[in-house]
Amino acid sequence: MATDDRAKSFGELLTAKQAAERLTISARTVFELTRTGQLPVIRIGCNVRYALSDIEAFIASRRSGGN
Repeated sequence: MATDDRAKSFGELLTAKQAAERLTISARTVFELTRTGQLPVIRIGCNVRYALSDIEAFIASRRSGGN
């Protein structure tokens, strides 16, 4: 698989700050969720990125009530 194809398979990648904004939490909390394995991370060299699809899945997994 080519590098471009692998990047596309993750969809949009977000920084910790962008992920925090999407989740309406602090970047510190995003890092804590990452550290505890609750939020998947993609490491590119020394950079950390979050797949938008993983952020959306995280939100969906925490929904409660209602049908």
